[in-house]
This record gives sequence, C-alpha cells and structure tokens, in this order.
Amino acid sequence: MECLAICCQKSHDPIVLPDGESILLGRGPLTRITDKKCSRNQVQLTANYARKEVQVTQLGNNSSSVGGKTLNKGGSVCLGPGGTFCILGDHYRHFIHFNATTSLGRNDAEGEPSAKKARYDTLSDSDEDHLTSEDLEDIGREFGQEMVEKIQKTNKNKDDSNKNAKKEDLITSRSVLKDSWEDIDQKLIVFTRSGIKARSKIAGFDLDSTLITTQSGKVFAASITDWR
Repeated sequence: MECLAICCQKSHDPIVLPDGESILLGRGPLTRITDKKCSRNQVQLTANYARKEVQVTQLGNNSSSVGGKTLNKGGSVCLGPGGTFCILGDHYRHFIHFNATTSLGRNDAEGEPSAKKARYDTLSDSDEDHLTSEDLEDIGREFGQEMVEKIQKTNKNKDDSNKNAKKEDLITSRSVLKDSWEDIDQKLIVFTRSGIKARSKIAGFDLDSTLITTQSGKVFAASITDWR
C-alpha cells in the first residue's frame, strides 16, 4: 500500500506519505510554492495505513483549510481517502489517495507512464472547472464516486463565488451622471453627487456630539450658531 498527497492543480509530482512518518509541506521546491505567506513548514502530514487516514496538522502562522474549513495553528484533522486540504488558506489544494498497487507517476518497464499516471493527468489538467463528463468518469473509476462529488461540489462553490464577484463589480462600476435626490419610502432623503461610484459598503458618522459639539457647552444648542 502507498499513500499520496496529490496536487489538484498538477503543479508538482504526487508526494509519498510513508506509514507513520511525519512529512512537512510548505513553501519550497517539493510543492513549488513561492508565496512568502506560506511557511516552509506550513502543514504536517502523518499517514496511518491501518486506518487509511492522514492526520493534517497546521504549523504555519497563516491558516490552512481542510475540507473547506479553516484550520488554525496547532489544529489537527484526520482525512480519509479522497479528503482534501489546502496548504495556505484556500490555495494549493491537494487530496489524499491510498494506492494498493503501483505508484502514481512511476514508469513501467518500457518507460511509458502507468495508467494511473495518465488518469492523474486527466484529473489535474489545467483546472478542475474544465473537466468533461468523460474525465469525471475516469476519476470515478480510479478514485471513487466520492472524489467526483467533492470536485463537483467545489466547482459549484466556485461558480457561486464568481457570480457574487460579478455582481460586486457591476455595483462598483455604476456611477451617477448628475447630482440627484432620492426619496426612500418618504422616510429618508438621499443626495448623490455626480460621478460618485457605487459601493456595497458605506461609512456613516453621527453628527451631534460626535462630529460637532456646542460652543456653549450645553447638551443642546442654544441657537443655530451654537456649534463648533
């Protein structure tokens, strides 16, 4: 049996996780991660072949994530076959694979890549968003239906995030062509200066006793000029 940590973006070769041995992953040549926010010892992976699980422990100062949930420094989670983790935040995603036969990425006697390596290439090609139905069938045969469902769920979350981002961009790009007043439900009158770009967030400030106060020192102004 062999346990592998496989990069979903195919940025490096599968990493072998020996039984009971702790492997440190982070910034460096093994993962080809160059982001300085990622520690050289960002996460620790310890495989347990008998239980078919890998313990992922967060070591770096910046968080990692496991199964879409944030993992902070000192935190530890166990993953079974097909479980996913991201080395830094939601970036550099990998999944766990227990292989009962030959290693992914090894060549056969004639020097040709193994069938499993070919399927790994299919899984990792470019980006998971571009996987075809045939690709998903190959992944299902090799890694199980659970892996297919994980990929489909991840892609759906990405689609939802992209839709929200596009909506945000649309709001930001809007601008008022001329000065205007707006009466909202006869309860609030809003003035908008021409050229103002719309934003999804605003800052509001109280006026009395915050931005201005009375010159007289009284709680309430004595006249319309009693302010500073």
